[in-house]
Amino acid sequence: MATLNINIPDSVEQFVATKVAQGGYSTPSEFIVDVLQLFQQRDGIEQKLLAAIDNNDFEEVTPALWDRLRERASQGSGNHGSS
Repeated sequence: MATLNINIPDSVEQFVATKVAQGGYSTPSEFIVDVLQLFQQRDGIEQKLLAAIDNNDFEEVTPALWDRLRERASQGSGNHGSS
């Protein structure tokens, strides 16, 4: 694993320390890696959405579509956190 040294504002350091203290992360590095991975996922989703728009590969958002999406999300609710 690579090492990266960064300078962050005191307020950000305090935010990271709070997240670690709340018990969700063992170290500040673990929290930062998680945040960066979430950013990567968001970037990938954004690219897929833009590609779908470019290719006219999308459907109208309707209440029925939201119902299907909610159903899919509830069926996959045990799989969060895995990449």
